[in-house]
Amino acid sequence: MSATFIMTAPISADLGVALGDQAWVLGTYSMCFAATLLFAGRLADLYPPHLVYTVGFVGIAVFYLIIR
Repeated sequence: MSATFIMTAPISADLGVALGDQAWVLGTYSMCFAATLLFAGRLADLYPPHLVYTVGFVGIAVFYLIIR
C-alpha cells in the first residue's frame, strides 16, 4: 500500500488522471486487495496454503503476460 501512495502521482500523470480522481486509484486498490485476500484465505482453509499461493502467483504471471 505504501508503494501505491508513492506511485500515484507518476501513474496519474502518465495516464492523464485528474488530481481529484487520484483517490479512486488508492481506494480501488485497497478494495480489490481485500476481496482477493478474503477469497484466498478461504481457499487456504480448504486446500494446502502453499498450493493456493503457487496457483495465485502463476495466475498473476499469466495475466501479466496477457496484458503486456
